[in-house]
Amino acid sequence: MARRLYAQNLPVFKDGLKTELGNITLPGEDKLADDLRRSHEEYTARAEVFWQTADLGERRAMYFGEMLPTFTRIKDLAQEIISINQDAMVKADRDARELSARSTRYMIVASALGMAAAIFFAVRLQRAILQPIQALTAVSKELGEGKLDQVVPVESQDELGQLADAFNKMATKLRSYRQVTSDQILQARQMTEITLSAFPDPILAFSPEGRITFTNPAANRLQRSLASNGAELPPTVLAQVEQLFKGAPDYLPESFEKAIVVRVNNQEKFLLPRVIGMRDEADRLFGAAVLLQDVTRFRLLDDVKSNLVSTVSHELKTPLTSVRMGLHLLLEERIGTLNAKQTELLSPLARNPSAS
Repeated sequence: MARRLYAQNLPVFKDGLKTELGNITLPGEDKLADDLRRSHEEYTARAEVFWQTADLGERRAMYFGEMLPTFTRIKDLAQEIISINQDAMVKADRDARELSARSTRYMIVASALGMAAAIFFAVRLQRAILQPIQALTAVSKELGEGKLDQVVPVESQDELGQLADAFNKMATKLRSYRQVTSDQILQARQMTEITLSAFPDPILAFSPEGRITFTNPAANRLQRSLASNGAELPPTVLAQVEQLFKGAPDYLPESFEKAIVVRVNNQEKFLLPRVIGMRDEADRLFGAAVLLQDVTRFRLLDDVKSNLVSTVSHELKTPLTSVRMGLHLLLEERIGTLNAKQTELLSPLARNPSAS
């Protein structure tokens, strides 16, 4: 029974010893392994002698005197090797744990530093991107309100810098265009004012609120003359202006009967009002122009014509009546007989003496 157990475990121990001899990693482990190998060889050599000894007394003496001390030494050496390996494993585990803890701390610190650096650079990047955009937005609003003297600072050569440079060029062109346009508008306004100032008839411009926004010199003189007489603009004119702003068509009378009478410098003047709406390209009404055409001379000429026609008609009526009476006397043949041809010629003239 003992020999069978010995035979079963001997190969296992040899394999373990071979593995140990090929895996020496700790200081002093090589000496222990070598001692273990020699002790094992010594033990196996004595075991062969032990199994061949037939005398039980000798075998007992050999076992307790030689084999048991060797076996004990083998066990102690094996236990010592196991202990130093276990201690090394425990130390390695402890070192690994400490390294892991340090690594964890380093990772936490590195992560915190990385996050702080990321936040810092993100904020810097955000400012680097948003500040130019915000500046460009603010300048765009100012530009939209007509403040064309705005300039966006170009602080980089990237896309934002190129955008700011393009914006500044656009603002420069807009300023130049506004200057040219303003000069053209001013010149056109001056020409218009000069033209209207030279116009002999009064011209007034009204805003949609009914305020007078422009008057030429003739209109100024008319207003001063009316004010000196305690009068204002004729109500008819103001009423037509109000109707125009309410949607009525332009007021463009052609008959002298629509003329209004005002007293200027102790003289009566006949003014024919014309109210014209001022509209933009979208046909929106933004004002009204009033022209007070002086038709006094035309009105007098019309009266003269009417009187002349009446006088001429009256002066011609008497001789025509006499002629007609003479024709009737001839046709009645009181002063002599008429032939057929004479009667035929005189009959139409008697019925309509004006045909002659």
